[in-house]
Amino acid sequence: MDKLQLNADVSPAQPAFSMSYLRLLMEVLNEHGYNQSRLLADAAIDLRSQPLTSGFVSFFQLNQLLSSPALDDDFYNLGLAVGQKLTISSHGIIGHLAMAGKTYLESFQLFARYIKLRTQLVDFNVLYEGAFVKTEFTTGVNNPQIQRFLCDSSVAGSYNLCKAFLGSEKAIHSVQFNYPEPKDLTPYHEIFSCPISFSHQCASVVLDLSYLTEVSDTANELMLRTAQQQCETLLKELKATESLTDKVLALLLATPEYCFNQQQLAECLGMSSRTLRRKLSAESSRYQDLVDYALKEQASSYLNNTQWSVEQIAELLGYSDTSNFNKAFKRWFGMGPKAYREASVRES
Repeated sequence: MDKLQLNADVSPAQPAFSMSYLRLLMEVLNEHGYNQSRLLADAAIDLRSQPLTSGFVSFFQLNQLLSSPALDDDFYNLGLAVGQKLTISSHGIIGHLAMAGKTYLESFQLFARYIKLRTQLVDFNVLYEGAFVKTEFTTGVNNPQIQRFLCDSSVAGSYNLCKAFLGSEKAIHSVQFNYPEPKDLTPYHEIFSCPISFSHQCASVVLDLSYLTEVSDTANELMLRTAQQQCETLLKELKATESLTDKVLALLLATPEYCFNQQQLAECLGMSSRTLRRKLSAESSRYQDLVDYALKEQASSYLNNTQWSVEQIAELLGYSDTSNFNKAFKRWFGMGPKAYREASVRES
């Protein structure tokens, strides 16, 4: 798995993936024989402490989970498998809201508007192209493997959503993926009965507009109004929330010396070290995991963007012994810092 890569719009600590989606992911992994307890422990995720309907895991935790060395090449089909399991109830309140829409087109528009209540990593756009409507998915994640997981699960999930709305696949014209055609298309043909194409700019499901303008069989004006009010309230609450995990990560990245002085960082936030650990635990975060992430990102940045020696970088990051820095770096990237710098130069 490549190292964590984000664009400027994605924070490692931001709510990334709803707990209901995570449970489906873990269900798929369990079916494939993976050790669920180990994967969750590696990502510092405690399913028991998170509310099923409103809880989130952070992007940092999702990255830790999907970066696990315990996952093998089956990873590439995980997104499709998770998307295939998505149902109306998996989407919580926005699923019920979409079902109450007056037309099928309105249902998709409502789903696109409130998808942030379930995942912060995927943008869902409804675009008009002549006689067709394209439900298009984009993500701010640059890591190609996680990007593929998110887009695959979104396409397969949207395909299921359309079947749930219309009761059939009659409106689905085609599905499109934003990566080259894989050698094995069997998993795709097992899910999609429409034309499938690859190497598009965005992942999407293309729908026949004439079907979407029909009045929905599940239209319910009262439910629509009530559910939309709830969604608006939840959206405002979500935008107003800033997690302690986010604050700690920002401080660690800005001030590397805090990585080796938890008490000083806690005092900066106006609390004791014990309170800091307890509050992070309530957000399913661990201080040491955040420290590890911050040091890893800083080390990578310094090696890629400066000419400083390994010894200088180790000292700057607070390591009194360069050998300890070398050991940590090899654990992060599978190679020493000098080899990493040489590989980065060759790639550029």
